[in-house]
Amino acid sequence: MSHLVRGFVAVQPRLLFSLLDATEAGGQRVALAIGEALAGRGWSLGVLAPAPGRAIDAFERLGARFHQADLHSLRNAADLPAAARALRSYDVLYSHTSIPGEILGGLAARVARRPHVVHRHTPVHLSPTSTIRPVQSVLYRIVMRDTPVIAVSQHVRSSVLRLGVGEDRVSVVSNGARGSIEPSPPRREGRLRIGLLGRIDPQKGMDVFLEAASMLNGYDVEFVIGGIGGAFPGYERRVRNRARELGVEILDTASQGLEFLSSLDIVVMPSRWEGSPITLFEAMALQKAIIASEIPGISEVLHPHKAGLLIPPEDPEATGQAIRRLVDDAQFRITLSSSARAASAGYAEERAVQEAVATLREALDDARPSQHPN
Repeated sequence: MSHLVRGFVAVQPRLLFSLLDATEAGGQRVALAIGEALAGRGWSLGVLAPAPGRAIDAFERLGARFHQADLHSLRNAADLPAAARALRSYDVLYSHTSIPGEILGGLAARVARRPHVVHRHTPVHLSPTSTIRPVQSVLYRIVMRDTPVIAVSQHVRSSVLRLGVGEDRVSVVSNGARGSIEPSPPRREGRLRIGLLGRIDPQKGMDVFLEAASMLNGYDVEFVIGGIGGAFPGYERRVRNRARELGVEILDTASQGLEFLSSLDIVVMPSRWEGSPITLFEAMALQKAIIASEIPGISEVLHPHKAGLLIPPEDPEATGQAIRRLVDDAQFRITLSSSARAASAGYAEERAVQEAVATLREALDDARPSQHPN
């Protein structure tokens, strides 16, 4: 019987994704790309998330079943039994979520006696609350110690290792852009269009972008933001108010990010931290002139290829100066954009998906038959 169980798992594995939320951004987009590949291979899919939304709709179009549970806060431990019950209908849990989500997901996997694989998209950030942070740290070390982790960059891997996950358990698989993306030709009419795409939260530095824009009043250029509402309503309100003051339009680009990037002449990414941002790889593939923060996750991609103009994070003045330089020097814009397109060949979504699938296969092969009882 054990042999038959393992044979069934090998023929048609059943995988449950755990997502931070249902937006089509960041880790959710990576999860969806992997889901598409797995569905094409005959895997049965489920998705676990706090609420329905665009990403859930996309997964359901792949035939995935939706299970509602909120694991992205330790305060939501009451949802853990529901997650474990859902997981018993699958062979492996695959988390694209937060530190609490990885901890609670790991506990659910233990209860359900299923293997757990984590895809970590950003450096580990423990709670800023002094009473919660040590609890998170201890739980993470205990629950995640032997969990296979896919880290999207070397600095993300380092942050995971510091919390006690074994070195042999953490692999690095960078994100990338789809190979079907063609470079968008430079616009030949109208003002230069300068923009930022991302969630409206402090990580993406939209406040820095807006202050930099305020310093270019004498330039005949257009500033625009492609914004997806996030989990920081206070910050979002301040960003929207400041954008209105400056006449900077904020467009809802939840399902049209690539089209938005294609419309830009200069892509600005003044992020405070990143893992392996898909927007960066898409802007490179589209052959855009890029201005971005000199932080891990960005500089390790752009710096070796001289594929973008790097700026100090949280520095509106330096951001404004970089924008002026690219606006004033058309040849430099062309040089940067050509270098970005050339470098993008080394960062392909298809390769990242293949490596993620291989890790999932290995986790299933390593699982004991007793973890998959009838």
